[in-house]
Amino acid sequence: MIRLYLLAFLSLFTGSTVFGQTNADNKIEFTVDREYWEACETGLGDCAPLTLRRDSKQDSVLLVMPCGGTTTTVVLSGPGLEKPIQKVTVSSNDCPPSFDLTGLPDGKYEAYMKACGLGGGISFYLKTKNE
Repeated sequence: MIRLYLLAFLSLFTGSTVFGQTNADNKIEFTVDREYWEACETGLGDCAPLTLRRDSKQDSVLLVMPCGGTTTTVVLSGPGLEKPIQKVTVSSNDCPPSFDLTGLPDGKYEAYMKACGLGGGISFYLKTKNE
């Protein structure tokens, strides 16, 4: 547990890796905080693409994003795809929005948010260790 906190602390300085934690449903959760998303939206702060690492492509992986307002819509797109992979719309009562990344191939992805209090997009790499 101390190692996880140390890695999260170090990521504050690199700005490029989000470390996952296993939740009660045995899924690896990667959480993107509001400050990072806002930095990407405004261009005022570090917005380097994130790297989400998993042990295997069969791992259950969940990307959790911040609430953007009364209603938040987020669209996930991937490499070379014309159509979105996933789209989620949640009310403030059902926040936070999330995407299930289980089984997606390694690559660069983008999530674009539209909401009254937060918006814009982020980029992230999904990578499998040892592959």
